Amino acid sequence: MNDQNAAFYRRIDLIRFQEFARLIGLDKGADIDCFYERIKNAKILLELGAGYGRVINGLLKKGFQGKIIALERSPELLAYLKMHIPNIVLLKEQDLKKFQINEKPEVVLWMWSGILEYSPLEQIETMQHIASQMQENGILIVEIPKQVRYVGQQMGNQIIEVNMEWGNLQAYLPTEKEMSNFCSLAGFSDLEILNYKTATHLERTLFIYKK
Repeated sequence: MNDQNAAFYRRIDLIRFQEFARLIGLDKGADIDCFYERIKNAKILLELGAGYGRVINGLLKKGFQGKIIALERSPELLAYLKMHIPNIVLLKEQDLKKFQINEKPEVVLWMWSGILEYSPLEQIETMQHIASQMQENGILIVEIPKQVRYVGQQMGNQIIEVNMEWGNLQAYLPTEKEMSNFCSLAGFSDLEILNYKTATHLERTLFIYKK
């Protein structure tokens, strides 16, 4: 599923991407506000699917001092990150299902529904792979919506479709039970579930896995 969506992100206009963040209510960092105290002292942090740097910029504005490593698959977004956030370390065009990292992070962030772009089997396999690349006692934070509005529509059977003039994207929204099952299936020891609302009053959830 993720491979099929790659063309959608190659064609998306950066300004439209930023507009999506504003519509959903994440542009001011509502998600970051919820978890920052838990990760502020991390020495090494990895963001999966860094996009145009929304989360990284939010962390830096809050004074985060640790090393930030960003994984981004899109060449266009990588170029934007390199130009606008020169101090981060970039893992160029690596697939989340296969990426390798020399410095194992204490914190891994997989934000803004990134997990939805994987099929149920891919979600389990990717979570297992992420866990293998983390430090012991590290945490993984995964963010998903409780409701879909503005960007995409839910079609039933947990399938979400986003249809735009430049392309189509299909995603799978896991249930809270599925997300909870990932804890043991992927090798994590504990899970905290944190519900929050965005600036535009959408309900979303942070799943905080502890290794």
